[in-house]
Amino acid sequence: MKKTGSLFIFLFIIILFPFAPGIAEAEVLSSLEEIAAYASANNLTVRASLLQAAKAEDDIISALKLKFSEVTGDFQYSDTQDNSGWTNTGKITLPILDQISISGQIDTNMNYQFGISLNPLAHSDTDEQAVISYQSALLKVENERLSAEQSAVQSALSWMTALKDLEIQEESTALKKTLYDDEKIRYERGEVTLDDVQTALLEWSEARSQVSGKQEALRQAETALYSALGMGTEVISIEPLTTGDLRKALLKIQEQVSPDTADPVSAYSVQSSYLQIESSQVKLKNTWIFDPGLSANANLGFDTNNQMVLSAGVSVSFSPDNINASDRDEMKQDLALSRVQTEQSVRESSLALQQAVDSLSSSRLNRKVAEIELEQAEALVSEAEFLRNTGDFSDLELEETYLTLRKAENSLFQAYAEEYKAWLAIKAFL
Repeated sequence: MKKTGSLFIFLFIIILFPFAPGIAEAEVLSSLEEIAAYASANNLTVRASLLQAAKAEDDIISALKLKFSEVTGDFQYSDTQDNSGWTNTGKITLPILDQISISGQIDTNMNYQFGISLNPLAHSDTDEQAVISYQSALLKVENERLSAEQSAVQSALSWMTALKDLEIQEESTALKKTLYDDEKIRYERGEVTLDDVQTALLEWSEARSQVSGKQEALRQAETALYSALGMGTEVISIEPLTTGDLRKALLKIQEQVSPDTADPVSAYSVQSSYLQIESSQVKLKNTWIFDPGLSANANLGFDTNNQMVLSAGVSVSFSPDNINASDRDEMKQDLALSRVQTEQSVRESSLALQQAVDSLSSSRLNRKVAEIELEQAEALVSEAEFLRNTGDFSDLELEETYLTLRKAENSLFQAYAEEYKAWLAIKAFL
């Protein structure tokens, strides 16, 4: 089990480091790994779950109860014919287990005594529940961390896609403007009709309208991205990836994630359900049908005359409150319900995994289609350049072909982004 100190050192680094003095320049994140790491370290939900895990670790109690040892002192003053003055008594109690504790005491008259107390029927699920709570807290930390990383990376890819969409749309709008200007010149020459000019104007107007829509989409994507990162543009700056960079990132995650090893049982919801079953089982085990009280103690001491003083006693107690049959029945029902919920969680997780695998297959197919389309666009550009050199293609027609190529490149970038997101979804089941 991890040491509490190491966990708190980690907490100190991730919580206090971002606010350390001297950090003035915006940090540049240039890869998806850097974006994921930044989100994991700065996400408030992750920080809160880490603090809860640290508290849960501190609540874990050893089987030995020495930490509950106590030292007490008793000071009494009397003024009688036989005795006058202060009498001081010191006592130490050392709990060993829930069922055993030892003690010793001595006073100013040098009367001393040693004792042992036995409580053979004592039982509690506190220790086991503390361990389960800690395991649950660690599970939550990992789940929140993974969720924060996935949210940040997906938001970053959506933002980059929106940025490229806007760039392509602005290029298309500029080309539509050029075509409109060209149509006006041709109309003045009598080469085209007024309807042709109006059509070109309408296409340019529609393109400008689409630019506004793309700008709004980009603003929304940027807001979602920096919200996922938990910081503003004055603190961090995101460097957009090229298509080549994204392809390398895709190849890397393919090496790290294998759909064949994905297991629905590994999902956070299922693991949490298993811990809930374990907690219910522990609670039921530690609830007896009949729970009487039984204690015994023995004390051995010596007085000032060095005379041995021995005392012992046994105490037994029971009442109707010690009968827990109805409580156990309720706990059995809770345990049965936990098992049903776990079965449901497994079914839901299995469906989610299958959907993630299907989404991955679909995204891989779309990516292959986008790669073919890019090859065709590149071939068209080569042919257009040849025709332009022979005079069979105008400059505007060549620019339109270049724009088609850039659109194909953008489509491939989007396909890479969607496939990367699909691979990320599989990670929740590893």
